[in-house]
Amino acid sequence: MKKILGLKKKHFIILIVSLCSVALIAEGILLAHTFADKKDKDKKTSKVTATPTIDSEEEALRESLDEEAAEEVRHCIEIALAPIETYDEMEAALGDATDYVKVFSLINAGLQYYRDLPAMHKVLTDVYADKLDKGDFFKSEKYKNSEYIITVKLPEKPKDAMTVKGTWKEK
Repeated sequence: MKKILGLKKKHFIILIVSLCSVALIAEGILLAHTFADKKDKDKKTSKVTATPTIDSEEEALRESLDEEAAEEVRHCIEIALAPIETYDEMEAALGDATDYVKVFSLINAGLQYYRDLPAMHKVLTDVYADKLDKGDFFKSEKYKNSEYIITVKLPEKPKDAMTVKGTWKEK
């Protein structure tokens, strides 16, 4: 097996999953600090007239966080296709499709699978634990009743990678 930059494939995969985990932890810490700062500001300036601005700012923040969370899940799925096991599993699940195929949906209740993908499920569970299955995933009014559809397309050329795309759809 070829080594990439002196790393074995297993170590490379562990490195990628670790980087995703670190990014998740960093986002969580930044999110906690952001909300803590908002609460401190609310206590200092308790004007009745300022409420609509704060609500719209909080809603904008929630929308942004929902968009980032959905994109992060899509990107994690894209990275999870790197190991041959998950790549082959996805390739078999897509069959002979020549266009994008709906494989996952991220809704407020969590991540839905439209194909049988046990290796992919294991990778996503390793990265997110049960966060994708808990429900109440989206926090903003704009996205709480929406669906983030994740589609996958087989490569057109043999040496290319699969393409993973995410799009929002209101229910």
